[in-house]
Amino acid sequence: MKNLSELTRNTWWNLLGFGVPLAVAVFAIPMLIGGLGVERFAVLTIGWVIMGYFAMFDFGMGQATTRFVAAAIARGDTQGLPTIVWSSFAAHIAIGLFGSGLFAVLVPWLSGGALDMHVELRPEVRSAFYALAASIPLVLGGSCLRGVLEGVRRFDLVNKVKIPAGIVNYVGPIIVLQFTTHLLYVIGVIVLSRGVVLASYFFLCVRSVPQLRSRFRVEPGVLSPLLSFGGWVAVSSLTLPLITSLDRFIIGSVVSMTSVAYYATPYEVVTKLWILSGSLLSALFPVFTALSVNRGEELRPLGARALRYLLVMAAPAVAILFTFSNDLLTIWIDPDFARHGSAVARWLAAGVLVSVLAQVPFTILQGWGRADVPAKLQLIQLPVYALAAYYFARTAGIIGVAIVWTARVGLEFVLLIIAADLLLPSAARVRWLRGTVVGIIGVLLAAFWTLGSGIMMTFAARLGTFIALFGLLLAAEWFLVLDSSDRQTLAIVFGRAGPPAGKPAN
Repeated sequence: MKNLSELTRNTWWNLLGFGVPLAVAVFAIPMLIGGLGVERFAVLTIGWVIMGYFAMFDFGMGQATTRFVAAAIARGDTQGLPTIVWSSFAAHIAIGLFGSGLFAVLVPWLSGGALDMHVELRPEVRSAFYALAASIPLVLGGSCLRGVLEGVRRFDLVNKVKIPAGIVNYVGPIIVLQFTTHLLYVIGVIVLSRGVVLASYFFLCVRSVPQLRSRFRVEPGVLSPLLSFGGWVAVSSLTLPLITSLDRFIIGSVVSMTSVAYYATPYEVVTKLWILSGSLLSALFPVFTALSVNRGEELRPLGARALRYLLVMAAPAVAILFTFSNDLLTIWIDPDFARHGSAVARWLAAGVLVSVLAQVPFTILQGWGRADVPAKLQLIQLPVYALAAYYFARTAGIIGVAIVWTARVGLEFVLLIIAADLLLPSAARVRWLRGTVVGIIGVLLAAFWTLGSGIMMTFAARLGTFIALFGLLLAAEWFLVLDSSDRQTLAIVFGRAGPPAGKPAN
């Protein structure tokens, strides 16, 4: 139970790491828009995007660092950790300096006319963008050291840094606005926070991995396997955003820009369910890696358990979206927006449920060292999805695109499961999900879909029906999806969900 209890606590820490900054953003963004004005706020959002993009500009080396650190610990090769960590850190800084120089070269063009803005704002934007360029090595260095802490499973330490840093993204500019609206200072406070993040991760890594104190060694030979694995991770990291943004460009060119809003707004809401899979599977990735070293037969049973837990967590949220998407969009925006976007929200919610589950075989394959398999599947999907989305956008509008998106993630899930079945050790073949479970949960979710798709019922009658169906769904999850060991484990673990004590690697 100790390992599972640790996994649960790590998952809770990850949920906090995702959720707390998101909650702060909900309240902070209106204040930032009011204080900065629309144009300056737009520049701030570009700054957030640039930092997020360059965090992925490490060619997957951050996740590769996590995997190789976790594998070294599983092998008992803790003396080799300094070489892995410092070689990766040096590579991250080198890549960061290159990216910093590249972005600095583009700054005059970006601030001089590439972005449509008032002329008097351009000097502010130029200075702010140069500050962003300087932050890139800090962002990438922090990404490497965060990967080290994740490799030693210190997600408590990761999120104790990540949560304040995420809050500073929004609260820092609000504090600066009390003195000035100049973009250099507004964005500069975020850049400064990235330096603090890097220093914090550095201190925590040295404390958690004592070997790093006594040995600083960079070996170019270590970089080859890191870059090989990280390269395929990078392909996935860059291809997936392209796949998920293609639909908006296609809708804007084939349907209308107004329809982009009707599609993108529900998408941004329902895809927040990815927090569930992200939180659990970030904690599981180093576990999958450690098992791949000498206990590969345990990967499939653990993956099947992760699938069950994610289904139990995500299905109730999807049931709510199926039933009340029209009501929620009406309250949040207006009835006209709900009329155009509610059906899209239901289709996308179905796709997100499947996508949450698909992250399990995806992460297992990466932990097994086969990051190339998910990446190749995504590369194959890209042109097929683009053509299908274009065709259905012309023939069925935004609902057609949502259906294609859901079909794509469904096919991806099937292919990832097949790949995992073929590549994982066959000694412990277990069913990922029982067919009866899939059928019963599917029927219940279809009932929620029908309930929310326009049946002429009063809201009170629909709410009463929803409560009855929701009770059936929860009962089905508890008695059919979870087995007796799952129920016993959850009862024990949820009573021990406090922060982990943790131990340094030795």
